[in-house]
Amino acid sequence: MKLKISIHEKTALLVFTWAVASFLIIGSVSWYVVVGRFATLERMFCERNILRSQNALKDRAVSLGNKVADWAYWGDTYDFMQDKNEDYIKGNLVPESIVSTGIDFIIFVDKKGGMFHSFGLDKKTAKEIPVPEDFIQFVKGNHKSFDLSDSKQVVSGLILTSGGVIMLGARAILTSSSTGPARGTIIFASYLTQDDLTKMGEIVQATLEISRLDAQNVPADFKQARAAFARGEKLFILESGPDYLSGFTQVFDLSERPALILKNTMPREIFSYGKTTFIYFLTFMPVFGILFGVAVYLSLRAEIRRRRESEDRFKMVAEAAEELIYEVNPQGLYTYMSAMSERIYGLKPDDIVGKKHFYDFYLPEEREARKHRQLGLVVGKQPFKDIVRAHVHASGKNIVCSVSGAPFFDAAGNLAGYRGVITDITARHEAEQALMAAKKHAEEASVFKSRFLANMSHEIRTPMNAVIGFTDLLGGTALDETQREYLGIIQTSGRALIALINDILDVSKIEAGRLRIESAHFDLAHVVEESVKVATHRQWAKGIHAICGIKDDCHRHYYGDATRVMQIVLNLVSNAIKFTQEGEIEVCVSKLPVGPGMGQPGDTEIIQITVRDTGIGIPEDKLKTIFKPFEQADASTTRKYGGTGLGLSITKSLVSLMGGQIAVVSREGKGTTFTVTLPLNKSYEESQRESLGTPLSKKEQPAKDMVAVPLNGKQILVVEDNAVNVKLMQRLLEKMGCRIEIARDGREACDKVRENSFDLVLMDLQMPEMGGVEATRVIRNEIKSTVPIVALTAASTREDKEDALNAGMNDYLTKPVDAAVLREKIVYWCERKNNQPQFKQGDT
Repeated sequence: MKLKISIHEKTALLVFTWAVASFLIIGSVSWYVVVGRFATLERMFCERNILRSQNALKDRAVSLGNKVADWAYWGDTYDFMQDKNEDYIKGNLVPESIVSTGIDFIIFVDKKGGMFHSFGLDKKTAKEIPVPEDFIQFVKGNHKSFDLSDSKQVVSGLILTSGGVIMLGARAILTSSSTGPARGTIIFASYLTQDDLTKMGEIVQATLEISRLDAQNVPADFKQARAAFARGEKLFILESGPDYLSGFTQVFDLSERPALILKNTMPREIFSYGKTTFIYFLTFMPVFGILFGVAVYLSLRAEIRRRRESEDRFKMVAEAAEELIYEVNPQGLYTYMSAMSERIYGLKPDDIVGKKHFYDFYLPEEREARKHRQLGLVVGKQPFKDIVRAHVHASGKNIVCSVSGAPFFDAAGNLAGYRGVITDITARHEAEQALMAAKKHAEEASVFKSRFLANMSHEIRTPMNAVIGFTDLLGGTALDETQREYLGIIQTSGRALIALINDILDVSKIEAGRLRIESAHFDLAHVVEESVKVATHRQWAKGIHAICGIKDDCHRHYYGDATRVMQIVLNLVSNAIKFTQEGEIEVCVSKLPVGPGMGQPGDTEIIQITVRDTGIGIPEDKLKTIFKPFEQADASTTRKYGGTGLGLSITKSLVSLMGGQIAVVSREGKGTTFTVTLPLNKSYEESQRESLGTPLSKKEQPAKDMVAVPLNGKQILVVEDNAVNVKLMQRLLEKMGCRIEIARDGREACDKVRENSFDLVLMDLQMPEMGGVEATRVIRNEIKSTVPIVALTAASTREDKEDALNAGMNDYLTKPVDAAVLREKIVYWCERKNNQPQFKQGDT
């Protein structure tokens, strides 16, 4: 039976079918287009939020690196890494200072990765806490990562410890002018807490959670994310119910290894807007266009409102910051400036934005050059950091600013401009300049003091030469017992005065940094034995026994400064004699083991020199001060035993300059032991003799008895302007059997050398008309004479000696001169003259 349908019904059915089909088609297309697009937009927004959260973590680590800059480029920190000054720790590593930085730990790392010093503080309780051991082990195990030499380099990131996640920032420890060499690294570190995650979540408008990648008991969504990352996915997005969407990403630690899973949960507002739009569209098809427009408008308005709120939060942070935050377009025109501009430049942001370029604040004379250089960075899309330049304030005065910036790009990857910070460092710059000026003034004062002491030394040595010389001559005459006693007192006092002058000059050179260590081959055994012999030549009167022992494992010949080694031993033995009334003094030289190939020439050996006495000893509370200048164990010591308190200070400085160490052990009333360790290079000649069994060269054979060599008939020219010293030299040389002639200045000496043949010339340096150095140059270069010339002068500085030897003198004696030493030099150079036909300039 056929169903009869009227045309109206057919039309209605057709219309209904068409309406239903249209509704289904439009609904399906709408679902795909509207809801699907909103879902895609929501996913993109979630991905962006994940990246923003990840960047927020990085920014926290970078902020630690920025905080550490003030400590890393602080001169006191630089000195602390060198001298381990406890006052630095007491004055700076205190709860008040650490709390103000907002960190938990400060660690100082030396160049080899050792923990120089560390400090931990609970930010909430302000109580000291230990630094986690695995954190310390991480720093030690990755010390190359913290070996920073570039003042612009910052190490920042996170590591996992047993106590939690630690964020850190590190910089090289440099001078206050950001120069090196670096003396290590300073690390600021802080635990990453839930409060930190909450604050970062407020910035990115999401709820943040973290979980360790290696954690066992974690929620199911973290397990799914971990599985996704294992498959190689970078981001993982999961619906956390109908109202929330969660995004997951991996966070890498400082070693670039996956360490954390970061979860970013955000409300599904965008997707909800899409569903609402779809329902409205289907429900109100006739007014679909209006409703769609309203929905889109509402959606856009909400997004704009969120963006504006985000920008407002950014502006609040920018206004509260101590630095000026700016933004410029690719042409260098300011497009944003925080309120700090009024404090730094004296201009409000409205006076700058859209009106001034970055180079408008440079000094007029530097403006063009800086403009082109800065625009070159823009063309190359390069970041810059801590560019310190003089800027111009609105008042016209100059200020010093540090500028940093980094490029940012639009969605198409094109350069959109630069953002960065400007810091006013005028006060710090002025303080550094004042410090440099004070340092320069102190250095100039030190140089002036050294010159003054050198001049005073010269003026004192000249009359002392006569005093000591004539007392030596007087000692060779017939004297009764009382006269000889008085003469001995004069000789002892004169030599004590010369020793005092030498000590004061050495202290002056050490303070001025002008004391240099020589390097030459020398016989260690001979140097030590001679030092002990010189220091103990009067010890028998006190009934003291001196013992000098050199272990068989010590080599004889080394490469170093023999004069300073002798001075060290002489000071220590003299000090022992002074404070020992009975008993013995023992000097022992031995070798400590050390690896081969540590020095040139030859291998480095650590030589240990021990000086032990049975004297009065040193109180325990005075052991830390005895190496300071003018310090002695007790004020009464100076009155009872004499001395200036300079000997041990000079000894410590000499040992340090030679790369060694000095230590003291003492018991009051029982005696004292000083131990010196010096790194010395075994000489090449010593190594050759050991390996080949060759004898000593002629140059190293024991010298013949100088006293036995006759001086009768030796023609000596004495060049001296001081009448008293002329008379002294006449008496000394005549007593030795020499024939002498006198020249009162350098010009007269040159004339006599032209006219006569001399075996030796004794030349003073400072004389009227022509000095000794100038006269020597004339004798060598114009007269072409090869006569040996020995300087005999009160000038005792290293520069004076170098000038004399460079001019062509053969040797150098300092007044007051010892008669035996003078005779030895005369014999040596007269024989050298006979055996050496051709003079070689500079030969000593």
